[in-house]
Amino acid sequence: MPTFSGEFQAAVRHVHVADHMLTQTYPLIRDPKLFLAIIENTLLAFTHAMGAILEHERYHKRIPPFQDTFESKLTMLKLRVAERIKLDPELIATMVDVHALHKMRKECHTEFGKSGAFVLCMDEGYTLKKITSAMLKEHIAKAKKFIRTTGELCHQKVAP
Repeated sequence: MPTFSGEFQAAVRHVHVADHMLTQTYPLIRDPKLFLAIIENTLLAFTHAMGAILEHERYHKRIPPFQDTFESKLTMLKLRVAERIKLDPELIATMVDVHALHKMRKECHTEFGKSGAFVLCMDEGYTLKKITSAMLKEHIAKAKKFIRTTGELCHQKVAP
């Protein structure tokens, strides 16, 4: 089995987990800390979907080898693949945004939940970044769209 099939299935699994956490678990427990796990799973879904596309392209000898990091995959996708497969630039912007949120979370000085949102304080000047369920819902919708695009490109079936 080509490696892009495994990457694709991992992407589908992670987006389903993120969606379930946002639509089922969060309304029950109402803890904004759950947003961090949702961001993580959304980022993993995007990363695995990019990996599936790039492994598919590599399998067909259209691109050179690449490192297994988000930055390397994103660069290869933008420079070598996106234009050829007519990838929506908005999807790439969302991937960058989700990665930035994940990175901010690791570098933030203080974090707390407030009024159904999760707030990250970025520096001593208390630059704030607010994460809301609406923002996460939009990110997950874009991840699903990207996974559908990936499935069409790699000839994989996406479960409903």
